[in-house]
Formats: sequence, structure tokens, C-alpha cells
Amino acid sequence: MVSELFTSILQDYYTGLLLFWELNDHRAEQDQWDPVWGSTTAERPDKAVLDGQQRLSSLYYAIHNPEKRFPNRKSYYVFYVDLIKILNHDYDEAIDYSWKTENYQSWSDLRDNREEWIESGQVPLCILSAEDPDQPRGDYIDSAEFNKWATQFVEQRSGDLPDNTQMWEVREVFTDILNYNFVVYSLASERSMPDICNIFAKVNDTGMNLSTFDLMNAFLYPYDVRLRKELWEGLANDKLKRIDTNMNENLLKIISLRKQNYCSSKYLYNLIPGEETVREEPDGTRYEEVLIESGTEFRELWRSAVDFAEDARERIMNTGRTDFGAIRGEFIPYNTVLPVLAAVLCRNTLRRR
Repeated sequence: MVSELFTSILQDYYTGLLLFWELNDHRAEQDQWDPVWGSTTAERPDKAVLDGQQRLSSLYYAIHNPEKRFPNRKSYYVFYVDLIKILNHDYDEAIDYSWKTENYQSWSDLRDNREEWIESGQVPLCILSAEDPDQPRGDYIDSAEFNKWATQFVEQRSGDLPDNTQMWEVREVFTDILNYNFVVYSLASERSMPDICNIFAKVNDTGMNLSTFDLMNAFLYPYDVRLRKELWEGLANDKLKRIDTNMNENLLKIISLRKQNYCSSKYLYNLIPGEETVREEPDGTRYEEVLIESGTEFRELWRSAVDFAEDARERIMNTGRTDFGAIRGEFIPYNTVLPVLAAVLCRNTLRRR
């Protein structure tokens, strides 16, 4: 996907809207903001990303080459521009990549292999963020060293390039990437948080969907509930987290089973404080009910769900006479049994009380 994004940029294709929300001083100073993935900046943000986070993270990783393993991988990735293909207007697979499990390759390491760039035709994309070694405030692609290298490249690879290819055309490949114009729209800081949440949900309903947990994280924010940063990432129970990658959403399902006897994703939104939902009696009588009154009540239900989820996990994984003995997570045939068992344990406890 990173390669495809840069392939589209090279051809000046539309790559989607970047949607931002301008932050006033009060919101900017709050600590819930994370930088674009890979970035380590500690500066106070002036905009929040509502749509385009993956594209921005892809751009940052490929161009700035941070010393971080690629997301969901154990290796460090480096992305390359294939100049031979691009100068021949062949954009299929024009962006390549390599990876190393152990050794991170810094810009200085990559720069030392300039001769290999000529031989392979591939230049690391992080050249776009590199500085001129002789002029620290200058871009490397404007440096005398780059011009010398580009001239050598054209001379040595002339047989693989269109007739009369010039050195400046090599440089233009990189400047075209830097000068690519994204479609950007910023929402004013005066927008209310519920309004922003609705826009956020709508955007992600029509594009690459975020998880139900991500959307609930946004919807709960106006009620002073930091679902991801405080309740989930602050959860100390690593055993519970490791049992299932969807455990954060499973905890929401435990609350949902407790409050409304349903746990499919579309019912989880009824857990937003103050949200009215239509319930039905056994005789068919319908009535409206608010399941959760406040953010404080939601946090109490979350903590209770964590306790019962851990009780269920112990029963599933322990080996006592009344336990199930799945001593490793992969021995559990269906991880979705955990929220159901947790809800049953919760219901039995409430009845005993």
C-alpha cells in the first residue's frame, strides 16, 4: 500500500482527501494527541487528522526513514524509487522496498552505497528528507554531490534510458514527489466535539472503515471517557490483551450483553452515554431507554467487564477440576466464547447479590 501510494503520486493521480480539524489552544494542550506514526515530535499540534492518517504515516515512514520497525512487522523497511522504470514511464512496480530484521539502515549507511544506486537504478526515498552534507539547511537533491551522482547515473545507464535523457530529469523525479498537491480540507476549531465525531464516523463509514472500537473511542470522548488511551492502553492485564487481538472490542461486548442482551457491533453504539435505544418487552411492548447515563457509569462498567473477562480467561486457561484447561491462547477454538462466558459470570454474580 505504501508503494501504491507513491506510484499514484508519481503519476499525479488523485490520492484522496486529507481531512483535518484545527485545534484551539485548549484542545491542543490536552494530552490525547499522538503524532503521525513513526514521528517522535513533541510539539503541540495545531491540527488533528480525521481522514488520511494511513497515507500520512506511509509518507512519513518512506521519506523520513525513522528507526522503527515497520507496522506489524519485525523488520526495518526502506523504500526505493526505480529510476530506470520511471524515466521510461513504466510505473508498474516502480516503487520497491527491502527489509532487514536486525540492522536499521540510516541515511548515512544508504548514502555510502551510491554506486549501488547506479547499478540497480534504485534510489532510497528517504533522499527526499536528507540534507546537503556541506550545507545542513539545504536539501540533498539540490547539492553538488547529488548533481554529480545524477550525471554519472545518466552516463552509465544511458543504454537503459530514453534518448537524450538529462541529469535534471533525474532530479525532477524527486521534486515532482515533493511538489505533489494533496487535496486538503480543514474544519474550523469552533466545530463542536459531537459534530466532529459525527463527521469522523461518516468519513470512515464511506472509506476504509475503522473498527467499532475506534469509532466508540471518538464517540465517548465528549463524555470524558478516554477509551483507548486510558481504559485500554492503561489496562495492566497483558494476559487478557494477548488472548485475542479483538479483546478491546470484546470488553465492549461484555458491557453490551450485560445492559441489553445483544453484542453485535451495531448495538454497541447504544452504549454511548445518554443515547436512547428502543427496547422490547416479551409481550412485544416497545419503549425507549437510556442504557448508560454518564461517562462515569461507562467507566465503572468497563472496569467490571475487565474483571469478569479475567475471571473467564482464568476458567478457560486454568487446569483445575472446574476449568477448561486451554493452557495456551491458540488452544481456545473460538475466542468469542470469552465475552459470552464473562457476561454469564457477571449475570450470575448480579443475581446472587
